[in-house]
Amino acid sequence: MTQALLAPGPQERYDLDADDESLSLLLQSLAQYGDTFRVPSLTLPGDALAINDPDAIRRVLPTPRGNHVKAPRLARVPLLARPPLT
Repeated sequence: MTQALLAPGPQERYDLDADDESLSLLLQSLAQYGDTFRVPSLTLPGDALAINDPDAIRRVLPTPRGNHVKAPRLARVPLLARPPLT
């Protein structure tokens, strides 16, 4: 049996939104965990997965839409930040 690997991330659960608090959390997580990390959701099923590597994003985007879902609350947030969160 194959064990699923989880991206690193904080243990505490958060509600990500388009606000300064969420941006701060994402920037701190990027610095601590690297280009790919997860953020456990407080209210939604599953975790948010943040990918800040252009090559990894190019691998994810062409996959069928049902393989990844953008949280409804974050639908108004651009998929790719300009400039990237680095």
